[in-house]
Amino acid sequence: MDEVFGTHRWGQPVHAAFDGEIVEAVDGVPERHWLHAVRESWLALKNTFVFGLTRRGLDPARLAGNHIIMRTGETYALYAHLAPGSVAVTRGHEVRTGEVIGRVGHTGNSTAPHLHFQLMDSADPLKANGVPCAFAEYLVQRDGQWERVERGIPTGSSASARSHRPRTEVTPVVDVRVGLREICQG
Repeated sequence: MDEVFGTHRWGQPVHAAFDGEIVEAVDGVPERHWLHAVRESWLALKNTFVFGLTRRGLDPARLAGNHIIMRTGETYALYAHLAPGSVAVTRGHEVRTGEVIGRVGHTGNSTAPHLHFQLMDSADPLKANGVPCAFAEYLVQRDGQWERVERGIPTGSSASARSHRPRTEVTPVVDVRVGLREICQG
């Protein structure tokens, strides 16, 4: 499948970012196939318009594909676009930090294989508010070189991440115990 998607990320293990309980695990959504730029642009605009008008009636599996939602305290994490057949947990499963819970895929509203990870204040990603996430460590590319950032909060788009400096003034609700590389090795 790597050759089909032309990426080294497809199929890489996804690890639990913290100890918690699985509140939702969806598997069985088929992988997306060849993408057509015009069709994908149209679908992105359509999804943005529909999502902006109403969140009712939207199918989370259509957007997130195969996905996992886990909880620790009052904070929830969404791991989306997982490969079919790779979701290794079920509802009610207690997971430990670093445990493999799935593999990177290309399901749902995805234009390329990747892991969508977000923290939220509700188990419903369509109604939840985002929660800042501090990573134990991650890499940022600055001036063509990769730099290690410890205990930082990534901000903005990829372009702004290049000039990112750790934001120490932000107090995150959850301090993710494993590094970004450990959540999705690749």
